[in-house]
Amino acid sequence: MPKNKDYNPIFYKNLSELDKPISVLVDEIRRELSVIRGKFHDIVGYHGFEDSFKDAPGFLTFGISALYIIKEKFEKLEKK
Repeated sequence: MPKNKDYNPIFYKNLSELDKPISVLVDEIRRELSVIRGKFHDIVGYHGFEDSFKDAPGFLTFGISALYIIKEKFEKLEKK
């Protein structure tokens, strides 16, 4: 897959962190979103205010599901 070695990463500390397969990088993001979704669950469980947070967990679940599909597609490409 093409790589832009002149790219200056914004989040990652250096380009070597981006040398992982794309499926792995996407799965890392998916897991981070799962943690955030769990934090929303804990906040609502402790403080209440379900109405204020009702859309956030669903939005995150949708994102987690979409990233899973993307990860699966890249795993197939990476096996070729």
